[in-house]
Amino acid sequence: MSIASTSKSVIQDTKAHSLSPNPLITIDLDVHSKKRTIEHVASLISTRCDFCINDILESLILRERLGSTAIGSGIAIPHGRLAHLDKAIATLVLLKEPVDFDAADKMPVRIVFGLIIPEDQSEQHLTLLRSIASIAQDPTALHILNSNKDAHVIFHWLKNRNPELASLML
Repeated sequence: MSIASTSKSVIQDTKAHSLSPNPLITIDLDVHSKKRTIEHVASLISTRCDFCINDILESLILRERLGSTAIGSGIAIPHGRLAHLDKAIATLVLLKEPVDFDAADKMPVRIVFGLIIPEDQSEQHLTLLRSIASIAQDPTALHILNSNKDAHVIFHWLKNRNPELASLML
């Protein structure tokens, strides 16, 4: 199946599901730095849990200081852990313009998956990171994420590809 026909089928499938709740997806975020991007991710996550934005931001920044969370192909996965968090929370942010995330492949980042995981959920943490990393290896997935401007289209595509990850965005 070609990239164009895949995108078309994603759009058609989404029209049948237009009444879903708003996922934690931001399209065309206009920021110009890694720091501002991570702040936005923390802000989104804070809308779905009882932690203050500063605790979430601190967790994300502490992890980023260990090494860049950019994984290549214009994707980054800023992620962190919090004790006493009930369940993992995921976000997807598509930047208006790519920003430097200190990626090993030197490619600036436009696609940002943010994750906060309960501290005791190591296996889920690794599973989610692997599933997001697989998107970087999939030209069709990259095309869909880079070309669509509708959060619901992207959410339903993601829901079909990875229901667990999509469910963490609700």
